[in-house]
Amino acid sequence: MTYQNQAPARRPGGITVLAVLIVISGLLGLIGSIAVIIGRGNDDFVKDTGVGSGTLLWVGIVGVIIAVVYLLVARGLTRGSGLARDWRRSWPFCRLPPGSTR
Repeated sequence: MTYQNQAPARRPGGITVLAVLIVISGLLGLIGSIAVIIGRGNDDFVKDTGVGSGTLLWVGIVGVIIAVVYLLVARGLTRGSGLARDWRRSWPFCRLPPGSTR
């Protein structure tokens, strides 16, 4: 039996806030990664970072990939994807603390 007048389930407000924060993080990561890729053509930028242009390219590419994953997770959260919720719950445990060298 199905009910025709049944309202769709509402998303909790916390999930919406989390999705917005993940989108902001993904967009900032995307902008920063693109800036690194573009900046690797500037000799002063490469000299200031202390790494080679090729390394900056790979850092930028990996950053773009991570940012796109963030945006996909945010999209999954807004659509109610269980995979996105599970990934977001486990992701903080995979990250290193800021300033860590290992």
